[in-house]
Amino acid sequence: MKDLLLRGTFVIVGLLLPLASHAINLDSLTRVEAKEMGWLPKQAVSLQVGLNTSEETSVGYELDYQWYPLDYVGLGIGLELDDDNGNRPLIESGDDDDYDPDRIVKLNIHPMLSFRTPTLWMNKQHSWGLLLRCDPGLVLSFPRNDKVYYSGFRFEDGNRVAYERFTLKNRGGRWKFWRVRSAVSVRVNQSLISLGWSASNYNIAYCRNNMYYQGKRYYGHDSYDKTFSLFVAFTYCF
Repeated sequence: MKDLLLRGTFVIVGLLLPLASHAINLDSLTRVEAKEMGWLPKQAVSLQVGLNTSEETSVGYELDYQWYPLDYVGLGIGLELDDDNGNRPLIESGDDDDYDPDRIVKLNIHPMLSFRTPTLWMNKQHSWGLLLRCDPGLVLSFPRNDKVYYSGFRFEDGNRVAYERFTLKNRGGRWKFWRVRSAVSVRVNQSLISLGWSASNYNIAYCRNNMYYQGKRYYGHDSYDKTFSLFVAFTYCF
């Protein structure tokens, strides 16, 4: 009788184990599949073009690299060229050989944290979806103190004649700022197309807040507006 019970127990266990194993495997596969549907690779490179507005308007071109040690939390670094184009319209190229004392060009470095949400798929085929991104960080802006070649003119016999030339140099310029950047991204496979906005206490003209020559302050400002930006970006994740 005991042998019969033991044999029956082994038979039942032998039948149940494959079923349990099969159920666990299916559950595991479902979880992995669901995770990979929303997961993006750990690294990303972005090219961004933005319109920056404060007291004046400038165009910023930015290249970013981001690394995500966690699926949705990472670190990033960006390099931006910000150009107000001086007296010329922003869409006009102009002649680079013509010196424009009102033109300011800044090189900005952006160390940042980077956050992204899981993908919200917009169709059953998971061919495209939406996600949100937010990148709080710093702006390290150079040159800290700018200089301007200044010329004074007067008219003699109907002709404009320069009567003085000197260089104005800035003192006490700021170079460290904060920035919070957010974006809505459309995801197609491993690529993102983003429309975003940012706010920062950075201002392109902070490098000219105290312009001096021979101890005399010619112009400057004690405070500046914050900079708000609207941008588009293309990102490839790998």
